[in-house]
Formats: sequence, C-alpha cells, structure tokens
Amino acid sequence: MMQEFIDFVDEVYPSLAYDVKEKAKMAVRDFEEMNCPNAFLMWDNLGELSQGDVLSEIPFCYFDEEGQQKMFKAKAMVLSMSCDIENNDMILLAPVLRLADYEADVSSIVHNRTLTYLYYPDDRLKDYYIDFSYASTFSSSFIQELLNDKKLSKIASLNQVGYYMFLCKLSIFFTRREDPQTQQDRKKR
Repeated sequence: MMQEFIDFVDEVYPSLAYDVKEKAKMAVRDFEEMNCPNAFLMWDNLGELSQGDVLSEIPFCYFDEEGQQKMFKAKAMVLSMSCDIENNDMILLAPVLRLADYEADVSSIVHNRTLTYLYYPDDRLKDYYIDFSYASTFSSSFIQELLNDKKLSKIASLNQVGYYMFLCKLSIFFTRREDPQTQQDRKKR
C-alpha cells in the first residue's frame, strides 16, 4: 500500500528531488517491514484537539446539484492546524466515510491513489476513508463544548507517520498543479 502511495506522490509532485523521493521510499519500505498493526495512529490519543484527530459522528451539510441543502452524519477528521483550533472561531472538518458505502471500486482508495481521499489501514479506521471534498466549517467553541460534554469523542490521533501522510494527501488535494491546458490558459490572460 505504501509503495503505491509513494509512487502516487512522485507522479503528482514531480518537482521533488530524486534523492528525497528515494529516501522516502526506503523509509516506507523499512516501516512496512516492521509490520506494525497500528502504523499511523497513536495508541493513546493526544490530550488536546489536534490536526488529524478523528472524532465520533457529527452532521455534515452540502448542497446538491439542484441547490438543495443535504445533510449526513459521519465521523470527522480535523483539517485545521492545531494552533488555529484554539485561536480561531472556526474549525475545518472532513467526513470519515464507510468504505462499504462507496459505490465504485475501492482499490484506488485503499492504495491512496485517489486525490480526494485518504485511507489508513489501522484497526480503528480500516473500514473508513477521509473525503476532503466534503470539508465543512464548524464553530471551534461548539466542537470543544461537545467534547467537554462527552457528546462527541476523539476516536484516534495520528502518530508522526500518519501525520506526514495526512499532510501529503491534504497538500496534494489543495495544492497540486493544474492540468497543462489550464496552465496555458492562465499564461494568456
């Protein structure tokens, strides 16, 4: 799974130096050989709400193709920077959806070759994937209040490897290069 992800990052970020890519591949191979069952999540969650934390179910809203507001409930991953969670009024969360509900072939998701989704094979998340396209804004104080009142709970916190994988996928989703035609069109204007 990790080799496919490294190759995917290599395709999306061709500007990475060759030696950096090779070192990353070697580190991933070494890590996979250790065969850690929880390779991306911490055994004990972080104390404070932090970027990459996974929360229990909350409602998400979106607008469909006819402009109608729709709602669904899902687990959530914190996208906002940890310092922004306590210093800003709003927090950005992405839904953590069930793989079983995905209507197409899930192999590109579980190998992390899809731009929009992030998958962790750890026991607590192996049946789910994160969908960045449904990211929604919530009141930070509201989320903190739900956590304090135990109406919302933290399911998982990312370890260092999981966090760097999260950063790679998030940056690919938001900052990957435009297609060549769009790049050319930008130059003309």
